[in-house]
Amino acid sequence: MKKQIPTNYEKVGRITMPVARAAHVKAGDIMINQNHKIHIAGTHKKELAKVGMTASDFVKMVIENYTRIYKDSETNALILVVYNEKISNSAVIELNYEATKEFWEIKTASPYRNTFFKNKLLVWGKGAHPLK
Repeated sequence: MKKQIPTNYEKVGRITMPVARAAHVKAGDIMINQNHKIHIAGTHKKELAKVGMTASDFVKMVIENYTRIYKDSETNALILVVYNEKISNSAVIELNYEATKEFWEIKTASPYRNTFFKNKLLVWGKGAHPLK
């Protein structure tokens, strides 16, 4: 039986099994709650305007192009990261695994300074593992 997407959520991507295995995390859909989309659009309006993207465009760009995954040991969040020349910093999405719903939920997304990753654990890098 196909899982129902909870009301107020939208599926925007997936942590695939090969990436999940290499990163030692759970595979699963990546979902965004409409309230978090509003939060991203409002809180990071200036940063997103500088790169000419809406919150939805930014999330889609990171999901389709991330090249690294970091793990925050304090919050257990996954951090999907992509470098894009249009963005002076790294483009980032922070995810938390919702065990009861069995998916990764986007909590926030924004350009971050590269120094943010100094104390984060790199758990996956594109090209670092054979992905088939």
